[in-house]
Amino acid sequence: MKGFPKTIATKADLLNCLAMAQATPPAFPVSELAAAIEQIEAGAYLHCPILGVDGTTVTIGYCAEAAAGQTTGNGAKITAVEHIEEDDATGTKQLTKTAVTLAKALPSDTETLLIPATVTTAQRMGLTAAELKNIKGVVMSL
Repeated sequence: MKGFPKTIATKADLLNCLAMAQATPPAFPVSELAAAIEQIEAGAYLHCPILGVDGTTVTIGYCAEAAAGQTTGNGAKITAVEHIEEDDATGTKQLTKTAVTLAKALPSDTETLLIPATVTTAQRMGLTAAELKNIKGVVMSL
């Protein structure tokens, strides 16, 4: 159907879908728009599977973006980061893991550490954080 993007990849796509959702009757499902916004928000973080936990230290696969002082998407502040080298099959040292020490322990059922992305999905789309927040507010009021 004309006017419906297959994927919402740009700010213009998002605004077009918002306009269609605001039409009377709505020409675009609000639930789909809300789901798309959730995906955009999730793109603010790198989703790093947790390999192990020792108190407040979480081990993940190598993540160069992790840095002390950041606040994770899980709500915990990173106090220290150590990149771990291991020998591969040929005996060459490779950075394979990152040990992230947090200010507080994560809940025991946490499977993923959310490290802030250098460039977020919203930024790649041409959206500022404030614009995305405003659009989300409009969608939630529909």
